[in-house]
Amino acid sequence: MELLEALPWLLMLSFLVFPMVSSAAFRAFSCEPFKNGRECLRADYSVECRTPTHVSEEHDNAKNLALLGVCIYPVGISLFYAGLMWSARCSIMQDRPTRLSKALGFLVRDFVPDYFWWELVEAWKKLILVGFAVLIEPGSILQISSGFIITLIYMLLVGVA
Repeated sequence: MELLEALPWLLMLSFLVFPMVSSAAFRAFSCEPFKNGRECLRADYSVECRTPTHVSEEHDNAKNLALLGVCIYPVGISLFYAGLMWSARCSIMQDRPTRLSKALGFLVRDFVPDYFWWELVEAWKKLILVGFAVLIEPGSILQISSGFIITLIYMLLVGVA
């Protein structure tokens, strides 16, 4: 089976698991403080983030692994989509299908040719809201305000488009 024949299925799979994998990777950065001064990882309470006397090496390892996961999957998939769309941009905008533009149909066919890249904006919105927003003072008004501002910017982009 040729790679271009498998590409639509790979794109669909990567698209469907994007939010789940992204949020799972970002959960390694979220700790919950307790009254005794200890903090535990929200995703796994057996991992201590820090105690009153030291920072956990186990948590540092989890954060490093999660950072690698964020770079590989959410950021990497977005860049992969962008590269594929960039390669097929002329055929998509001129409505002259090639094997690559047909393989990208799952991502671009529902959009007007001038806005074929819109699925990237959607992916980045999800990445920011379910990923990076988790890192902004969890449970604070700053986190809520940041999410609201990101959503307003997205709405502005939708209005312009």
